[in-house]
Amino acid sequence: MQIDPLKKPEIIRDRPLEKRNSFQKDYLNRLDFTENETDQNNFMGGRGSRKGLNLALWTWASAAVDHLIIMAATCVFLLIATIMLKSSLKNIGFSVVTIYAAIATIYFVLFRIFLGASIGEFSCSLRLGEPSQRLKMNYSLRIFIRTISIMVTGIITLPLLSLIFKKDIAGSISGVSIYSLK
Repeated sequence: MQIDPLKKPEIIRDRPLEKRNSFQKDYLNRLDFTENETDQNNFMGGRGSRKGLNLALWTWASAAVDHLIIMAATCVFLLIATIMLKSSLKNIGFSVVTIYAAIATIYFVLFRIFLGASIGEFSCSLRLGEPSQRLKMNYSLRIFIRTISIMVTGIITLPLLSLIFKKDIAGSISGVSIYSLK
C-alpha cells in the first residue's frame, strides 16, 4: 500500500466534541476560579476544603519545608565561601543571618513569580494569588511586598499574628493571598 505524501490526513471522529464524560466536566469545573473580595485575606482556601485554621496550619507546614531548603542552601553557600576564601568559620553570626535573608528573599520571590508557588507551597498544594491575579502586571511587585513584609517582621511574627487573628495579614498588606488547591 502506497502512502500519498500530498494527501491531507483524515480526522475520524467517533463522537461529537460536545459530549464529555463526567471526569472531564469535573476537571474543567475545578479550573474555574472566581475572585471574591469578601473572602479574600481570611484564610479562605479557594474551592477546596482546607479553610481557616486548617489552611493556616498547612501554610506553616509549607513554610517549614521552605525554610529547611533555604537553610540547606545557606549552609552550602557558606561552605563554598569558606573553601574559596580559605578562611575559618569563627565569627560568622552576622554573615549567616545576612546570607539567609538574601537567599530567602531571592528564593521566595523567584519561585512565586515564575512558578506561582515555592517548593513548600507546591508540596502542600498551596498557591499565592488566584490565576487572574497572576496574569496582572503588578503581581511581581505584590509578591515582593509580601515577601519583604514577612522578612522585615522577623519571619515568624507576621504569620503568628495572622494565625491568632485568623486573617492573612501579609495578604492584606500586599493584596495577594494564599489559596489551597485541595
